[in-house]
Amino acid sequence: MTAEEELERLEREITSDKENFPRAKSSLLLRSAKDANPRHGFDFILAMAAALAIIGFAVNTVRKMPDQQANIMRDGLIANAAGLLVGYAVDRIRS
Repeated sequence: MTAEEELERLEREITSDKENFPRAKSSLLLRSAKDANPRHGFDFILAMAAALAIIGFAVNTVRKMPDQQANIMRDGLIANAAGLLVGYAVDRIRS
C-alpha cells in the first residue's frame, strides 16, 4: 500500500466517523465538562483563610512600613479571610 492510498483510507475513516457519530462525541464532551465541577472542600478554604489571617498578623509584627499602611494591610487581609469563609458558606447554602 502506498502512502497516498494510506492517506485516502485514513481520510475515509475520519469522514465516516464524523458522519456516524457527530452528536455522540459532543454530548460526551459536554457531559464530562459538567461532571468536572472543581469544588474545594472546607479544609482547603479554612487553610486559605488561616493563611490570609497569619499573613495579616505577620505584616503587623514586621512593621517595615508606616503604622497606617501596616494597619490597612492587616485589616484588608483579615477581611479577605472572613470574606472567603462567608463566600464558602453562601455557596454551600445555595447548593
